[in-house]
Amino acid sequence: MAYAAQNTNIKFSYLHVVSDNFLHKYPFDLSNERKNVVIENRKALMKIIGQAIVKL
Repeated sequence: MAYAAQNTNIKFSYLHVVSDNFLHKYPFDLSNERKNVVIENRKALMKIIGQAIVKL
């Protein structure tokens, strides 16, 4: 991806890898990541992660 971006003069800074586990069924996955409960849970986790980073 970085090579293709360089050849087409597109900025590239990192590789974002998305994976999903197909071996087990979970209540939340890539198919329902836009549900309100998932978004609220993500916000809560981001707040916890931010607080942990500040403590470093």
